[in-house]
Amino acid sequence: MKYPRVAIIGCGAVVEQLHLPAFKKIGLRPNLFIDIDLKRAEQLANGFGAKFSNDYNKVLKDFDAALISVPHSLHAPISIDLMKNKKHVLIEKPMATTLQECKDMVDCANLNNVKLSVGLFRRYRTGYSWIREFLNSGGLGQIKSFECFEGNVYSWPVTTNSFWKREKAGGGVLIDTGAHTLDLLIWWLGNLKVITYKDDSYSGVEADCIIELSTDSGATGTVQLSRTRKLSNTAIIEGSAGKIEISLGSNNISAYPKTLLDGIYNGKNLKKNRPQSVPDLIRHQFLNWISGMQGKQNICVTGEDGLHSIKLIERCYDIREYWLFPWMRATI
Repeated sequence: MKYPRVAIIGCGAVVEQLHLPAFKKIGLRPNLFIDIDLKRAEQLANGFGAKFSNDYNKVLKDFDAALISVPHSLHAPISIDLMKNKKHVLIEKPMATTLQECKDMVDCANLNNVKLSVGLFRRYRTGYSWIREFLNSGGLGQIKSFECFEGNVYSWPVTTNSFWKREKAGGGVLIDTGAHTLDLLIWWLGNLKVITYKDDSYSGVEADCIIELSTDSGATGTVQLSRTRKLSNTAIIEGSAGKIEISLGSNNISAYPKTLLDGIYNGKNLKKNRPQSVPDLIRHQFLNWISGMQGKQNICVTGEDGLHSIKLIERCYDIREYWLFPWMRATI
C-alpha cells in the first residue's frame, strides 16, 4: 500500500505510547510532528527521521493527512481548518466537545471531499463486531436490560494538565472514557436516550459518574464510569434468550447459556477470537483510514458515527445532578 504523507498534530503520551507503535507495525513513517512544545515535537520526530514544527500553518504543503491528538477543545477548530485546506483527518476521541462542533466537522469534510475518521478504535475489536451482528440478528432475543462498568484508578502518564481543565477537556471521565463506552453501546443497541445523569464535578471535571439510559425498544440500563475506582470493566446485556458479558478491555466474552456463543456472525467464530492489543486496534484503524482516502474501503468510524456519543454526553451534562457518595458531605 502506498501511504500518504501524514502529520501528527499533538505529541502527547497517547501518541508516543499507542499511535507510534501502530505506525511502526504498518511501516508508515510520519512525515511531520507538530506541537506547540517544539522540543517535544523534535524528540518524537527524531525517532522517525521526520520534520517537526510548532505551527501546522507553516508546513501545510508538507502533508496530505493529519492525525490530531490535542486537547479536546481544539479538535473541531484544527480539524475544520485542515479540512478546508483539503487535508484528510483522523481525530482522536472524543470527536469534539459539543454536538454542533461535530456537525460542523462533518459538513466541512463533505464540502471539501476529504475523509474524516474518528479514533473510536474499539470498533475494530473482532469480538465486538461479532457482538454487533449477534445482537442485530436477534441472537439474544428481545433486549431487556444492560449494565456497563468501566473504571480504574487514573494513572495515564499525561504530558499536560489539559485533562483536568474543563475549558480544555470539555469534561472529565464521561467525555474521555465515556466516548468509547457510549459509542460501543450505541453501536450494539442502537439509539439511546438519557434518563438521568449524576457525577461528582463539584468544582472541576468529573472523576465518577452514573447514567441511566433506555433504548428505543424500551430496554433500560446503567453505565458507571470512574477514574478513582477499579470497576469490573464489563458490559452485561440481558435478553429474552439469555445473558452475555463482554470485557471492555479484551476479546473475552461469556454467556448464559454458553451455546449463545456458538454462532458465526459477521464471518467470525469466537472460538478463533485472538487477543488484540490497543496498538493492534489502532493499526487496523490507520489502515482503514488510509484505504478510505484512496477510495478502496469505506471508513469504519466516520464523523457521522462519532457524533452520536457526543450527543449523549452533551445531554448528560445538560441535565447533570450531583452524585452524593456515602463517605462525603457537601453543600451544593
